[in-house]
Amino acid sequence: MAKQETVQLIIGHRYANESDKAVVACNDYLRMGINRSLKRLSVHDGDLSGKKPNLRSLERWSTEFNWQDRAKAYDAQLEQAKNDALAARRREVFEEGLALDFERVIKLKELAKDLEEQIKEIDDDHPHKRPNVWVRDVKQIGAGEYAEQVEIYRYNSALISDYRGVLDDLAKETGGRKQKQEHVHKGDRSAPIVIDSPALEQAAKELQQWREEQCQMLLNWRNAMPTLPTSPTTLD
Repeated sequence: MAKQETVQLIIGHRYANESDKAVVACNDYLRMGINRSLKRLSVHDGDLSGKKPNLRSLERWSTEFNWQDRAKAYDAQLEQAKNDALAARRREVFEEGLALDFERVIKLKELAKDLEEQIKEIDDDHPHKRPNVWVRDVKQIGAGEYAEQVEIYRYNSALISDYRGVLDDLAKETGGRKQKQEHVHKGDRSAPIVIDSPALEQAAKELQQWREEQCQMLLNWRNAMPTLPTSPTTLD
């Protein structure tokens, strides 16, 4: 004949003289949470089957089997579980993805590459070869019956500004921008906090040099202003 399994407490150890009915009642009591009470348990529809124990029995079991200590341990266990879950979620947010500096640098480099490809796109049929830098537009000259429209090409400052903004963000992420120094005060003296990283400093210099070259290239393009087409003259 198979041995019948005993009911398990959800926390703590069962006493030798603690009946299954007392254990089930204790488990129901613990699950009621911080607003638990023996009086409420006496009318609570929990896991108890058959006749519910009366309030006097619950009070006796609570005292004899230390329900209050079990309740404190159970509540502490639940609170710890919530704290652990919150800590795990916090680590997931702050230690993965774009919360990491090198992940942000990767994304910024991808964005810079995309913008650079747009800037460098060549169209041999375009009068200035770079359709995304010099955007076709139409301007009206004159008014009334003497008004006429001429085709012009405007410098796409928004695209260039976006590109330079990404370069600037890259410089900041890699230490290529001087940050405000904080000071630790000790008495009447203060000492700057200096982070010495030769590798980071070298990377910042290389990035700054590359950025200056790109900005100079953009400046050269902008200085090469196109001339407005002239309308054909007619002879009377």
